[in-house]
Amino acid sequence: SSAASDVYKRQPQILRQPESRVSRAGDEVQIMVEARGTDLTYQWRQHGFAIAGATGANLSIPAAKLLDAGFYDVVVSNTAGEVKSERVEVRLYPQNDPGLMELDPAWSMSLEQDGGQFFDITETAAGGFLVVGEFEGIDGFTTSNIVRIDDQGEIDQTFKVEVAIEGQPQLIEELSDGRVLIAGDIEVKLPNRVLKYAVRLMPDGTLDPTYAGPDVHRIYWNGIGVDGAGRISGVGGLQLIENGPSEAVFRLRSDGGVDSGFNPNMVAGYSSDRIGVSESGEVFLGGTRNRIQSDDPLVIISAFDATGNRDDGFSPDLSDFQYLQHIAVSEEGLIHVVGGPDPGVSSSSSIWRRYNRAGSIDAEFGGEGNVGLVLDICLLYTSDAADE
Repeated sequence: SSAASDVYKRQPQILRQPESRVSRAGDEVQIMVEARGTDLTYQWRQHGFAIAGATGANLSIPAAKLLDAGFYDVVVSNTAGEVKSERVEVRLYPQNDPGLMELDPAWSMSLEQDGGQFFDITETAAGGFLVVGEFEGIDGFTTSNIVRIDDQGEIDQTFKVEVAIEGQPQLIEELSDGRVLIAGDIEVKLPNRVLKYAVRLMPDGTLDPTYAGPDVHRIYWNGIGVDGAGRISGVGGLQLIENGPSEAVFRLRSDGGVDSGFNPNMVAGYSSDRIGVSESGEVFLGGTRNRIQSDDPLVIISAFDATGNRDDGFSPDLSDFQYLQHIAVSEEGLIHVVGGPDPGVSSSSSIWRRYNRAGSIDAEFGGEGNVGLVLDICLLYTSDAADE
């Protein structure tokens, strides 16, 4: 009827969703939405919080600051109801960042409408990605929670994971021979045994029968990394037997067994809670000071060689960090560190800094400063190893 038609005309309806943006700090950033309805009002939000004065169909940030990076949406409303737009991301890089790249229009990947989450992502030798997470579909395809994406952003249909990996994987890594390591609080139930904490897949996604996995009572992963030989190093806790002692730092051999000869010792007075691993097997442990009253730095990073011997000459300046989120090591041995100045105040922001192997700040890296919330680091390489 005409009354029903009039109500339909008055209800808000989004015709064109806003789109994500990538830019440099200091540039103008604009996000737009197109909606239909009568007497519409708009309220843009960042991380779910209303932005004062952002009440038009267009959101304009004239000179964007790094703190303006993050996730945005807009609520369109009138007296008949309201509708919320899709959430989009604004990525901002420092003006001096040499690595800012435009989005590749030929490459895209998205979760199904109901969403999900990625636990870890890593690059493949073919220029694509391996992804592990909680999702049921990507780009219209029904998937398992582990997929391989080619260099065009399409799901690789030749990679099929036939076993059910239950729990929460925290690491996925492609080895030099194409096999895939997956580790975390996981288990795979087989007819004659149960694999826990780490599994290895063949290049086609089938289970690698030669990988026995760790024979332990319990592993708790607080941080995790893998080297070029397929050895997994972790921080958290490993118990060989029930009620036995717990190792805070540990390593699994390439066959999945526990490497009992690897015993790095963190500096006294610090707990180990983050880890980065190089291709050659060097381990970088991030530690937090245990003593409340102390003049020692709040957080430190110590370097160890592949056998667990500490390099006392490696002492990066972390005086402006009060907590660590991530440590990642590039193929050239550069150490990327993400953390923050105050976990109680700046939980939505991070400092991303790169150090060379001597422990000095790498001045050529443009990520210095507040870069927004960093959930993970995936270092990618082109044929020119300088591009990360």
